[in-house]
Amino acid sequence: MSPEATLRLRQTTAALAAGWALLSLVFSIVGNVVSPPDSLTPVSFNSQTGTPVVTLVSPQAGEAGVEPGDVLVAVDERSAWEWVIARAWQEQRVGEPNRYTFERRDGSHYERELPALPPQPVSLSYALVLAVGFLYLALGGMVWRLREGGQEAWAFLLFCSSVSAVIFSGQNTFAQPMGVLRSLFDLPLVAATSFHLFTTFPTQPPWIVHRPGLRAVPYGLALVPALLVLLGIPFPSNLMFFYMTVMIFTSVGVLSLERRRLRGTEMAARADMVLLGVVISFLPIVLLFLTQALFRLAFPFWMVLAWFLLFPVAVAYGIVRRQLFEIRMVARSSVAYAAVSVAITGLFALLITTADVLVGEFNVNARSPWFSVTFLFVAILA
Repeated sequence: MSPEATLRLRQTTAALAAGWALLSLVFSIVGNVVSPPDSLTPVSFNSQTGTPVVTLVSPQAGEAGVEPGDVLVAVDERSAWEWVIARAWQEQRVGEPNRYTFERRDGSHYERELPALPPQPVSLSYALVLAVGFLYLALGGMVWRLREGGQEAWAFLLFCSSVSAVIFSGQNTFAQPMGVLRSLFDLPLVAATSFHLFTTFPTQPPWIVHRPGLRAVPYGLALVPALLVLLGIPFPSNLMFFYMTVMIFTSVGVLSLERRRLRGTEMAARADMVLLGVVISFLPIVLLFLTQALFRLAFPFWMVLAWFLLFPVAVAYGIVRRQLFEIRMVARSSVAYAAVSVAITGLFALLITTADVLVGEFNVNARSPWFSVTFLFVAILA
């Protein structure tokens, strides 16, 4: 492909990615601010992992025995997936009961008659969602503007756009226009752009240099679930979340192998800084949602978003200010020192929060020496 054609391809796909993220922002505002639901469900759940784990319960639901960590199975004898896709929640009326079916961690099912709740004003957590999603998109756009046409800037903009789309659709996904359908496309798109970014920046593995077309494979796979759903073909929604998780860990593994290959070279410093951002700010968030999907832990979605912003800041700095991207020079910066200190403090706080959830959800004996030793080992390692 000629340089002109390559530049046009990058400009077109960059515009499409940014446009998709902006469309997600518009749909999010429509579903949460402009035209919110006339009523709210008595439980809040995170559907982006593919398993509708209950994260918050209303006082009525709590009194009825519903607990965070339970899974929403059905509403009015319709599966939760069918109920969301058909937007049947629009039929609910405030104060009128609906029959909810839940599944506990032991696999047992139970039903409860729960009334719909009146709508609530826009919360501070939603403002944080918008702010972090917009900052992701702004960082990607800024780097693209400063390094327009550059391969690293292109990969970074695609990544930031896909992540911001997921963040925008994370609040009341089912109430947004095509919210659930978009999430089936957004999650594998994050997988594809993660692979693209980590095989481009800070360096390209030799096998990618010789076979650059391999980057297109994850993008092709991202289209499959959306097309199947549009055609009315049943598709396991949680498969896309686990596909994204596997691809992210694979991409980080590629980066780690490249760091080992680059040992002793000038490029090793760039890889060190990216790995630091991955370990402090990126992988813990992925692990958090993976833990929620596997063990049904109820973590509020918005709590970790501000911390999640540290990773793209580090990558953006590395792309734009490459000449200053020497790890010893960065380490001497008081601003960088303070930022890393805050990040590690946040990681420690997350460990404490996770431990508290484990104690409460699984009746872990916090006085057990095994628990203390394990927790202190992980905390000291952090």
